[in-house]
Amino acid sequence: MHVLGKVLLGFVVVGAIAAIVLTTMTLDVRKKWQEQILQARTEYDSIAERLANARAIHRQEQEALDRVKQGWGDVFQGNANVGNPQVGAVTVGVGQDRGLGAASTTDGPNPIVHGFVVNGDQTEYVGPFEIRTAQAGSTDLTMKPAPFQGQQIPGGVWRIREEIPFDYHSMNIKLHTEQIAAEDKVRQMTAQLVVLREQLAASRLYWGSGSTNCRGDLNLVEANELQKAGYVQAIRDRLTERDLALVQLQSLRLELRLKLESLEDLMAQNQSRLAKYREVIQANAAGTSSTTRTASTAE
Repeated sequence: MHVLGKVLLGFVVVGAIAAIVLTTMTLDVRKKWQEQILQARTEYDSIAERLANARAIHRQEQEALDRVKQGWGDVFQGNANVGNPQVGAVTVGVGQDRGLGAASTTDGPNPIVHGFVVNGDQTEYVGPFEIRTAQAGSTDLTMKPAPFQGQQIPGGVWRIREEIPFDYHSMNIKLHTEQIAAEDKVRQMTAQLVVLREQLAASRLYWGSGSTNCRGDLNLVEANELQKAGYVQAIRDRLTERDLALVQLQSLRLELRLKLESLEDLMAQNQSRLAKYREVIQANAAGTSSTTRTASTAE
C-alpha cells in the first residue's frame, strides 16, 4: 500500500475512535437532559396543581370576605364624648352632613346604629344606640337597651355603623346577657364575702376571748382564780392532782393486795390448825369411847 494511503487509513481509524467517544458523550448528555426535562415537567405539574388549589382557596376566602363586608353597612368615624354613662348618653363628632341620621322627621325615622370604639388597629363593640338628634358635625346617641349597672362606656374615637351582620348582633346580645348574669353573680359573691368577713372578724374576736380564757391573765381585776390562771393551767392542775391520786390509789391497791395475800396465808394456817384440832378431837373421842366400853365389860 502506498504510504499516503497508510497515513489516510490511520487518520480514518483515529477519527472513528474519536467519533465513537464523542457519540457516547453526546448520548450521555442527551440522557441527562431528558431526565432533567422529565423531572422539571413532574415538578411543574405538581406546582401547577398546588397553584390551582391555592387559587381555589383564595377565591373561596375572597368570596367569604366579600360576604362579610356586604353584611356591614356604611361606617362613620368621629370622636365620642360620654355625657351620662348611667343612661348611655353619648355625643359623637360626626353628623347629618356626612349622611348619619335624618335631617328632620319628614325624612324618616332615625335608625338604630351600632358603636365601636377604636383601640389601635382593632375595634371593640360597645352596643346599639338610638339617634336622638342629628345635626351637622355631631350626633346625640342613647344606648338601647340602657347600660347595666357598672357597665363602662369608653370614650375616644368611635366608628358608627348603621348595619351589622345579624349573627354578630345576636352573639353580642348573648354575650351581653351572660355579662349581666356574671356581674350579678359577682355582686352576690361580693355581698357574701362581706358577710363572711364579718363572721370571720366575730370568730376571731370569739377565738381571742376563748384564747384569753384558756391562757389566763394575771392582770385581770374582776376575775376569779380560774380566769386568772386560765382553763389550760386549771386542766393541767387537775391532771396533776389526778396523777397524784392515781399514784396513791396504786399504792393503796398494792397495800390491799399484800394484806389480802397475808390474810389468805393466815386463813390457810388456820385451816391447817383446824384440821389438826379436829384430828386430835377425833382421836380423843375415840380413846374415851374405848375406855368406856372396857369399863362396862369389866363390870
